[in-house]
Amino acid sequence: MAPSVSQGLKVTLFVSLTLVTTANIVCMNLSRTLSPGEEAASLYYSSTSVFLVELVKIMLSIVLLFVEVGSISNLVTTIQIEVLHKWQDTLKLSVPAIVYVIQNNLSFIALGNLDPATYQVTYQLKLLTTALVMRVLLGKILSAKQWGALFVLLFGVCLVQLEKISPFESTHLKDSSGDLTQSATLAPNHSTVNVITGISATLGMTFCSAFAGVYFEKMVRSNSNSNGATQSPHRAMKPLSDLGMLWIKNIQLYLFSCSSALLACAIQDSDKILANGFFHGYNTLTIVVVLISSAGGTATALMLKYLDNIYKNFASSMSLVLASVCSFFLTGQLYGFKFFLGGFLVCTSLFIYQNASAAAAPKKLSQPYAPKALSMHYPDISGANDGSRA
Repeated sequence: MAPSVSQGLKVTLFVSLTLVTTANIVCMNLSRTLSPGEEAASLYYSSTSVFLVELVKIMLSIVLLFVEVGSISNLVTTIQIEVLHKWQDTLKLSVPAIVYVIQNNLSFIALGNLDPATYQVTYQLKLLTTALVMRVLLGKILSAKQWGALFVLLFGVCLVQLEKISPFESTHLKDSSGDLTQSATLAPNHSTVNVITGISATLGMTFCSAFAGVYFEKMVRSNSNSNGATQSPHRAMKPLSDLGMLWIKNIQLYLFSCSSALLACAIQDSDKILANGFFHGYNTLTIVVVLISSAGGTATALMLKYLDNIYKNFASSMSLVLASVCSFFLTGQLYGFKFFLGGFLVCTSLFIYQNASAAAAPKKLSQPYAPKALSMHYPDISGANDGSRA
């Protein structure tokens, strides 16, 4: 069950994640855009940026844990006991990291057998598979109106994605969700295309994305108790709060994601890194992308702690629309009817889901999983607004 927090904090978390994800999409696309006369070889390597994002995430979690425990000695003791001595708990957090590795490998298969439009539309089914996985792992039951809102969201996001893809060739496709930056530049080889294989791989990705997110949500809530604190590993220290345990879970997760990201650097770009250096192509904007992506990881963890994966998906969908609006002002890119209809449906779906959640909340108090809905009205959020791999 989600910890009891103020509705204002939940709204703040939703808006914050939406804005951070929007900034991440905009800055990432700008950082991967070539200037006139610039060659693709001058761009930074995506694998190195992913590793740095994971490294900064773990550093940020350590700093936040330090604020929680109050001293270096307490910090060292807490990490030693919670991360190293309790290695079984740490090992549990390897699961989402492994699943994300599988997802990234499936992306190469999917993008090698599907055109960008088919891939993006199919991948949006993660909005539905997330709800299915939450039903299995967390026991969350959605009402008919909530399911209807998710289908409206799916249709709206697909329209937005199709509008963004259609003017471009597949080799110019950029990642719109912040999930698959590097592999999204792949184009299918039509001589070896197998649509069934591509669809199957994409469906596998949707379940990988859903399972990893919901599994981590289950883990970050597993140490919550009735008094909102967990016994400290050292008697002289105050008990760890729910936030303190969240930073522990982040550290455990990012240990594995850092390892997998470093392995990806070695497999994908080792020759280039040895020849040109790890920070080849880096500039101020690249550093901004790394920092924003890292902040997004922390915002996502807080979202999963106090809301859930479905609201996280709504925030990601809102950010996709707002990032497109930002690209209009930054690059002058124009959008047609499909984009505006899609954006309207995304906003409408949030309004429907929120009202359905608020109406169903009293009926769910007796069920094992019953996070409270955001107490807000649609205009308060619509005026506001992916990474990873974990």
